[in-house]
Amino acid sequence: MKKLNKKIVFAAFIILSAIVLSHQVIAIPTIDISGVADYKAYSKGRINVFAKDDSGKPITGGSGTVQVYSQDNEVITSGALKELVSGQYYIEFNVPDAGGVYSAIVNFQYSTGSTAGSLTFNVIPFDWFGMGVNVLWFTLIFASIFFGQRILIYQVVAKSEQFVNTLDRMTVKGKNIVIRKITKSPTKELRQQVDGFLEFFSINPVNLDPYGIVKKIEHIYNLFEGRFKYFVKEIAPREDSETQANIMMGLSGAMSLNEITKVMRHYLELVKKTKSLQYALVLQMQVPFVERIAKALLAGTEALTNGWPIGDSAGSMVAAKLIGDTKVREIEQDVVMAKKRIKGKTVYVVKARGPGGRLGKLGKAVEKLARGKVAKIITVDAAAKLEGEKTGSIAEGVGVAIGGTGVDRSQIEDLAVSRGLPLDSIIIKMSAEESIQPMKAEVLAAVGKVAKMVEDDIAATKQKGQIIFVGVGNTGGVGNDSKSVAEAEKVVKKILKIIKKKKEKRKKLFGIFDTEEE
Repeated sequence: MKKLNKKIVFAAFIILSAIVLSHQVIAIPTIDISGVADYKAYSKGRINVFAKDDSGKPITGGSGTVQVYSQDNEVITSGALKELVSGQYYIEFNVPDAGGVYSAIVNFQYSTGSTAGSLTFNVIPFDWFGMGVNVLWFTLIFASIFFGQRILIYQVVAKSEQFVNTLDRMTVKGKNIVIRKITKSPTKELRQQVDGFLEFFSINPVNLDPYGIVKKIEHIYNLFEGRFKYFVKEIAPREDSETQANIMMGLSGAMSLNEITKVMRHYLELVKKTKSLQYALVLQMQVPFVERIAKALLAGTEALTNGWPIGDSAGSMVAAKLIGDTKVREIEQDVVMAKKRIKGKTVYVVKARGPGGRLGKLGKAVEKLARGKVAKIITVDAAAKLEGEKTGSIAEGVGVAIGGTGVDRSQIEDLAVSRGLPLDSIIIKMSAEESIQPMKAEVLAAVGKVAKMVEDDIAATKQKGQIIFVGVGNTGGVGNDSKSVAEAEKVVKKILKIIKKKKEKRKKLFGIFDTEEE
């Protein structure tokens, strides 16, 4: 019986020992692997491992390795785990430069066993373009802080130089228009003569004492005009007086272009020398306005040289329309007059002699006509409109509607004051550029309306005496009767069609990028 009990006890001991031993063998540690899901290329990566036994207690003294594999199962990097604190291990590694999904295999060993685990992470490729943009952005900021003013000056100088070169080409083109009107095969001597005359100038008289200033201005203007006429006769002796008058007007347009070009070149060189931002900005602000004027002058030079009616010819056209078929006579230098009955009143219709480009001595002509009894003086002229106003719109007022040097206006005003004469005026509105360009359709349409308004004004006059009507403006392309007005209208319509075709052609070539103004 005792032997049996000993055997049972021994068997139980063996079984218990086996259970204990078997438990120690199968006690496998567990690990939790953590890390960042997305890394940027060329950055530092880190994998954390938390190891614990089957009872959940942290495992100390463990070891392990980590291997990082690419998508092609190539080992990118490997290393050993480092213990941080109880149960916590980690490894740091360099993130690969190539983008894609990578996997990390962790092998962990402990005295009671070993285990393994894995982790995947994504590598975002390095954004070289974004880096380049950032570098460029910071470079620009740095440059603007330290070199901004100088860069702005260089930019203004470059654009202004381009514009001044354009003005140079326009000046040459305007000069060639005049020369080709004289001869189709110009000589070198003729070109030199025209080049030299483009530098011709007049000096305004001293105005410290305003008394007598008008006579001084008149004298200087007469001398200027005399030299002009003499030069045109020298270079175009075979042309008739009307063609010479047109050449003279075209030459004045080319001179204005040349003067604008020289002034703009002066300020450009001033900016280059001084490196002054203030001068540069002033120059840049003037460019759009100067460009408009220069384009208008070039178009005006062509129109005046060829004897086409321009915007400023509107007043002369009204006068010619009122003259009808009445015979005219020249009463003053370059001024003609027709005496006729309009609405039961005797009217002296005055205008510059056409169809050559002339302005005439209108003030002197009115002084001569006013020796008898005068009831009223009426003037019609083109006038500068404000931006937003319609071209060809009409306005009535009082005063003398004559621009230019002011001499003619002063003479008529002095006469009106001394005699107590009413001064009525009608203006046809247009921009300064439109006044020297080929006449627009809106201005042409206004001519007939103004002629009717003048007749109504004459009819409404209660004072006794003759009425003096003055059609002010350049008479280029406009003759001295209603028949010539009809011919001028045909020319205007023909030119408008040519201009329209050019604009349509430019629009097809350049589309929305066409910056040519109407």
